[in-house]
Amino acid sequence: MKTSFIFFAVCLLFVFSSCSSKTKGNAIVQNDAASKPTAPTDIMIADNNPEPQDNMAVPQDNDTDVDLDLTKASATIVYAQVFNMLVEPEEYEGKKIRIKGFSNFYTNDFGDTGYSCIVMDATACCAQGLEFVPVAGVTKPKDDQEIIVTGDFEMYQYHGYDSFRLNNASVQLAKK
Repeated sequence: MKTSFIFFAVCLLFVFSSCSSKTKGNAIVQNDAASKPTAPTDIMIADNNPEPQDNMAVPQDNDTDVDLDLTKASATIVYAQVFNMLVEPEEYEGKKIRIKGFSNFYTNDFGDTGYSCIVMDATACCAQGLEFVPVAGVTKPKDDQEIIVTGDFEMYQYHGYDSFRLNNASVQLAKK
């Protein structure tokens, strides 16, 4: 019994002594870096992998007028980007964004109507909506159609609340 207690005490001492102040300091720095929001393009390419992967959102060479094209991105990346737009809208202000999702015509609590592009996360359990204002003359999509929306990201005040949307948006049906 005494030997098992000594063995346990030595193991405990070893565990606590292996955590140096340098390790703890690195953990704090890593946590601080992880909690800071990144600019829209910072999450697209990992530092250790300079080549974009197929599911990453990067502007396409043949379409340089779009600052952020999310149509080729995975559901996880698109959902995260739209969520980041909610958290850090000033980072996206004035950028032309293209996104693919499902159309939704809505009436809000104030009786105003509008359109949004709904994106789902990878498991389809959570949804984010990105409001858009179609340019004049665009045929408005029916609900639940898969669409591609391209517009200028803008912030605006709505009944005293900060809101954002894709303005001057072109809308097209997504190819299946």
